[in-house]
Amino acid sequence: MSLGRCFNLVHLATIHKVDIFVCSGDRLREEEIRRAVEAPVAGLVLPVISAEDAVVSKLRWYRDGGEVSQTQWRDVLDVISIQGPWLDQPYMEAFADGLGVADLLARALAEADT
Repeated sequence: MSLGRCFNLVHLATIHKVDIFVCSGDRLREEEIRRAVEAPVAGLVLPVISAEDAVVSKLRWYRDGGEVSQTQWRDVLDVISIQGPWLDQPYMEAFADGLGVADLLARALAEADT
């Protein structure tokens, strides 16, 4: 495993999967860590990124992957649909713009409202 790469841990007894992201030094990753909240996960208390950071990260992965992963796109729409009124939209728009995915965020926000 190299620095800056992500990996998964799976607790086989409960089939809980946790995605682990190593802070790679880019601005979004640093902001995700700064904004993370502690939450109980499979009997542990772990830092969990905000819904806004999850949306922006998934949009970047979606774009980097050639915009073909329906799983990534569905995840984005699900987070927006569930968290909608509580999302910090200006924060997401600022990061999305800086990452070159503002068009995808606008599309996702429009699709999630329908």
